Amino acid sequence: MRNSYGVNDGAKEFEFICACCGKPQRGSPAYGYDKPMEYFDIPENERGDRVQYDTDTCVIDRDQHYIKCTLDIPIIGAAEPLCWGVWIKLSATAFESYRDGIGSDQSSFKEVGWLTCTLPGYNELDQGGSLINLEVDVVGNPAGLRPSAYLSERDHPLVRDQHNGISWAQAKAYVSSMPH
Repeated sequence: MRNSYGVNDGAKEFEFICACCGKPQRGSPAYGYDKPMEYFDIPENERGDRVQYDTDTCVIDRDQHYIKCTLDIPIIGAAEPLCWGVWIKLSATAFESYRDGIGSDQSSFKEVGWLTCTLPGYNELDQGGSLINLEVDVVGNPAGLRPSAYLSERDHPLVRDQHNGISWAQAKAYVSSMPH
């Protein structure tokens, strides 16, 4: 059980009805972004020259460095969290340290980064203010697993939800319109 905050004792499998297909779904969902938002700021015809990208890392204009991390939001009573694959901006030094260790155990990797995406239910217009540039602690994991992103203390609904968990009803509301 990936439960960093201890909110789920004796938990069960999460279930919901997909709003897209109407079928019941079992298991906590995981969603992610293929590229950092800043990637889309680059004109399509310039991306080949300005962007170095793979599924785990992205460098834009040689001075913007991103890695893909998991950001888990515990669902109270569920065995597994709602998991987001998010892009985190790192310093050049931290990025190189992470990239040098890809494929090996990175459990000792710990850096500060900044969230660079929006999430349904947490966007500026939804509640709580912008997610862009929320500070996160990036913590490495064993080989084969993406690093984890833990939001730093701040008065933002996403920070509270990552630390305290969300109800089944909240989780269902967040994922009901997301494709599976």
